[in-house]
Parts: sequence; structure tokens; C-alpha cells
Amino acid sequence: MEPLTFDNPWILAVKRARRHAGAPITIAIAALSLFLALIVAPAVHRMLAGQYPPGSLFAALSQILLYGGIFLPLYVSPFAVRTWEEWGSKAPVLGRWQRALLGLAIGAFAFLITVLAAAVAGVVQQAGPGGFGAGIVFAAFLTAFQAFGEEFFFRGWLQPIFAYQWGLRTGLLVTAAIFALSHWVVGPLSALAT
Repeated sequence: MEPLTFDNPWILAVKRARRHAGAPITIAIAALSLFLALIVAPAVHRMLAGQYPPGSLFAALSQILLYGGIFLPLYVSPFAVRTWEEWGSKAPVLGRWQRALLGLAIGAFAFLITVLAAAVAGVVQQAGPGGFGAGIVFAAFLTAFQAFGEEFFFRGWLQPIFAYQWGLRTGLLVTAAIFALSHWVVGPLSALAT
């Protein structure tokens, strides 16, 4: 990870963009995206979930729709704004395969630590028809989808714009505050999640 300085490739990408939406428009788009993700998607899920018996195919599809509804806005809005602004691509230090292998190794290690912590806390339970292994694979996919979506939304989109427009400290504080607020809105977190 690269330090948050004005030489950071993400901030340079914002600086070199052909168009600039500006921080107020970015905040409005982010607020709408978070409203869809954190308020609308769970409300739709609650409405659908009560109609189907637990463990049924439709209940599972309803859960998939929930995760899609939560995380798709976190992918779509930054991608759309970055494309519209025509951000320049950052020059990678490592090659494509080196970055992929490094990312997979770090992600696998973090995931194993998370599963270990969940097992120690008694959260890990026997999975349904697919068994424990299928549950681990599904959890790994879901964790990667969630983590990348959050990182892309907050650190890859909001933070560079705010840091470029308002300075490094203010940009970091505003991004951290929006990140914390979005997690607070979801509800109280368990000791394991914090």
C-alpha cells in the first residue's frame, strides 16, 4: 500500500482527470449509493425474506440479492464517476502477475486469520447441504467481494478526491468519518467485527 501523499498515484489520477465532479457532487453520489446499499437493499430483503421458508432456493436467492444490492452501488458509482472524469491510470510498480499473486497471498492470509478468529469466537458453524468446505468457499468469495467493494468505494474513489480537494488530513478524516458512519448505520457490531 502506498502512503497518502500528493505523490500517491491515486491522487495524481484525480489531478490528471479530464473532468472534475468536485467534492460536493462526489458526496451527493456517495450518499445516494450508501442509501441504496444500506437502507433500500436491506428493506427489500426483509420484505422478500419473510415470504419464503428458510433454507429454500428462493430464500437463498433473496440473500444473494441482498448482498448484490448492498455492494453493487459500491462498485458502480466509483466506476461510473472515474470513467466520466477520465482518471488517468496509475503506473504499477509490480507487474500484473506479481500484483495478482501478492494480492491473493495477502487476501488468503487475512481470510485464514478471520476464519480462525471466527472459529475461536464460536461463530463458525456446520454449513448446510454443501458442507463445511462449501461454506468456507462461499465465505471467501463473499469476503473478497465485500472487501474489494469497500476499498474501491472509500479508498480508491472518495479518499483521493477529498485529499486532492481539501488536503491530505481533511480528506483522510472525511473518508474515515463516512466509512465509520456507513458501518454504524448498519447496526451494532459484535466484538469480533470491531
